[in-house]
Amino acid sequence: MKKKMLLAVLLAGCVVCATGCSSNILSALKGGQEEITAEATETPEVTETPIATEIPQETKVPEETMVPEATPEVTKAEETPEETADGSLSAAELEQFTQWAQKQENYGLLMSDYADPHDANLHEIFYTGAGMESRQLTDEEIQSYLMSTGSDEIYTDCTVLKAADIDAYLQRKLGVALDDVVASFDWVYLPATDVWVQEHGDTNYTKYECVSGQKTDAETYVLEFAPMESEYYSKCRTTLKKVDGDYQVLSNVFV
Repeated sequence: MKKKMLLAVLLAGCVVCATGCSSNILSALKGGQEEITAEATETPEVTETPIATEIPQETKVPEETMVPEATPEVTKAEETPEETADGSLSAAELEQFTQWAQKQENYGLLMSDYADPHDANLHEIFYTGAGMESRQLTDEEIQSYLMSTGSDEIYTDCTVLKAADIDAYLQRKLGVALDDVVASFDWVYLPATDVWVQEHGDTNYTKYECVSGQKTDAETYVLEFAPMESEYYSKCRTTLKKVDGDYQVLSNVFV
C-alpha cells in the first residue's frame, strides 16, 4: 500500500514538473515570437540627408585667365583725315594749314594781293625777315645805308637779309627768282655786301586761320584764310601746291 502511494506521489510530481516545464517552454516560445514579430513590424528609422541651403558662390576666374575687353584698333583712316567726295578738307586738315600760315616764314605770303607770284609784295613778305636770320649792320654798312637814304642816323631796328637768301626763299615759296619779281622792292640795297636793308621799329606779323579749303588734285589746294587779330588785312583765297615736302604759293587773291 505504501509503495503504491509513493509511486502515485512520484507520478504526480513528474506531471507537475512536466506541466511547469511545458508552460515555461510555451511562455518562452511565445515571448520570442512576440519579440520577432515586434522586430519585424518595427519601422526602421529613416536617416534624412540634410539639404544644402547655402548657395554656392560664383567661381571667380583668375585674373591671369580673364580675357580683357577688346580695345578698338586705331585704323589708318582715323589717323589720317578722310577727304570728302568733293575734296573739301576736314577740320584736322584745316588746322594743319592754319599752323602753316602762322609760321614766321609763311604769314607774309598772305599779306598782298597777287594772281601771279611775280606780282607779290616783297616788302610785306620780308618785313620781319620771313623766318630768315637777320644781323646787325657793320660800321661800313651803316655809312653806306645813311648815304643811300640821306638820313643822319638810324633811329630804329633794321632787318638785314642777304640777296642770295632772299632769292632762295622766293624760288622755294613762290617758284620765282628775285630778279624776276615785277613788284618794286623798296628796301635799300648795299652792293658792297650784297644785302637788302629795311629800317623799321614795328612788326607786321598777323595770325591767319584757314577757314575752308578744297583739294583740287593730288598736289593742289585752294584755301580760304582770314586774319584772326587784325582788321587791316583782308581775307584771302590762296592756291598752294605741294612741292618737295613744302607748299608753294601759286596765287593769293583778296576776297
